[in-house]
Amino acid sequence: MHHAILHGKVSSKLRDQEDVLTSCVFGLLDTLPATLGLAPWLREARTLSGAVLKVDADALDTAGPVFWPSYPLGDERVEPDVLFDLGDSAILIEAKYGASPSGWPSADEGPLAGQLGRQWRAASAPGRSLELVYLTAGWTMPSAEMEAMIAEVERMTEDRRFRDHLYWLSWRCLPQALAKEAQTPRRARALASLRRHIARAGLDTFTGVRPPRPVEPVAWRFRA
Repeated sequence: MHHAILHGKVSSKLRDQEDVLTSCVFGLLDTLPATLGLAPWLREARTLSGAVLKVDADALDTAGPVFWPSYPLGDERVEPDVLFDLGDSAILIEAKYGASPSGWPSADEGPLAGQLGRQWRAASAPGRSLELVYLTAGWTMPSAEMEAMIAEVERMTEDRRFRDHLYWLSWRCLPQALAKEAQTPRRARALASLRRHIARAGLDTFTGVRPPRPVEPVAWRFRA
């Protein structure tokens, strides 16, 4: 799928789906040591208070990504996009490309309606640390969305941990997090493919304007 997208062999409707972007990017990252991309990228994640997500590159390499894990929540199930099961801890990623959360917080006293709060509630387990990363294509943190999700969890449950374990990360941080050099040609190709995929999705960052090329002087002759 990845190479078909890069070579224009996939329709724009399919190419622009967030599940396709998620599977291609995290699948390519899984072919590389976490130190070359995944770990530095995840360390760019921040909570509302500015706390940084702490990740262990070796643990990420051992775990690898689990795509679309499913958790029961009442009579339904919730399905985040990516799970890194690290044993005593876990990192969940809910990835968005152009869409908004599939569930918004409710003012009612019924069950949780916010997508992030539902995922937190379903995946939390006693004695296990859980970090939930909200991955979006935005340039700035969606603070209002995150605050609303947290407020709903705090209002409807006795759980007050969500605020300190909900992080935001941007797709646009990935190109700068990727290693500039690789030890093998295979890794260099994977890094180049990742950069091309992010650029193809319109998620690369502005890196400045190239200086203009010098122009050769021109000698003008005028007739009398």
